[in-house]
Amino acid sequence: MSEKRERESEVDVRSGKEQENNNHESKRQKSEIEKKTEDTNRPKPLEIDREKTCPLLLRVFCNSERPFGVEDYENLEQKLKTKEMFETSIHTWKDATLRELTDLLKEVNPDVQEFQAKLIFSIVFPNKRGELRKQEIGMCWSNPSKTTETSNKTLAELKFETGDYLDVFVSLPSQSSQLSQLSKSSQNNRDRGNNQPYRSHRNYQNSLGNQNSFRKETR
Repeated sequence: MSEKRERESEVDVRSGKEQENNNHESKRQKSEIEKKTEDTNRPKPLEIDREKTCPLLLRVFCNSERPFGVEDYENLEQKLKTKEMFETSIHTWKDATLRELTDLLKEVNPDVQEFQAKLIFSIVFPNKRGELRKQEIGMCWSNPSKTTETSNKTLAELKFETGDYLDVFVSLPSQSSQLSQLSKSSQNNRDRGNNQPYRSHRNYQNSLGNQNSFRKETR
């Protein structure tokens, strides 16, 4: 009886190990299938033979004074004639990256050549009702040694469609420092106003005048 029980226990142990191995094998096969399915469903990078493919005309609108709004793109052709807006035309392909476009803009735009300039890219496009919409798609530094998550993304990966406008706001470090100094000056004048109201009011008006002249210069 004892021998029979030992044999039965050995059989149970073997069957348990076999079941465990089978479960492990089935899980491994399932994970491999899921991985293959994921790789199949993942969109492949756009491959373009630039020697055989005609480039598209990319209309780029750069500004370093302030970010353009959607309203700035209304009656665009008229604004180009009156030089309210300026256009840079680039012949390129949808596999062009933001890094590549930044380097191209450096050749024609002095603001982009600024070593610490930050370029914020957006696309301007019409929705289904024909209304213009603006959507930020990425950022790239003028300094090639500084990278971002989107600096090596292509236009196709960033959902650019042929016919969209490319809006580029060039943020310069000098602008940030000037605005910071004006803000500190205004705050100091307000703090002095508790003891010297008349002088503070006059200084505050002068500060506002400086801000308004700064805005006129940048527009």
